Amino acid sequence: VAAISMGPVIDSQPRISIFTMAALLVGIPCFSIFFCTNYVQLYIFNSCIGIGIGMAIPVVMSIVADLFPVEERNLANALLAVLLSFGMGVGQMMSGFLGASIGWNYPFLILSLPVLAGAATTAAV
Repeated sequence: VAAISMGPVIDSQPRISIFTMAALLVGIPCFSIFFCTNYVQLYIFNSCIGIGIGMAIPVVMSIVADLFPVEERNLANALLAVLLSFGMGVGQMMSGFLGASIGWNYPFLILSLPVLAGAATTAAV
């Protein structure tokens, strides 16, 4: 739902601002999961993460469309899809190893830091 509703917003607002908002909507709840004390909190924070990711992907695809000429766009989108898949795989692998060794909530804390750093970087642009 978030991805579908982002089309008109992406066309009417600065893309970097929307991407920053999406990154914060992923990073802050991911960081907050570290402090969860019940399943309701976990569910709410994970839902926010899903909405943020649903916002971020269309924004990134529109930025790719802006940055690359038509002839190079297919390759750029293919590379984006490969990198998204690679990132999901590495994130799940890291979460599995870290969760088994230091606790289920630490991967959320650790993996939220690069997202929040990226959000801070794009906010500064």
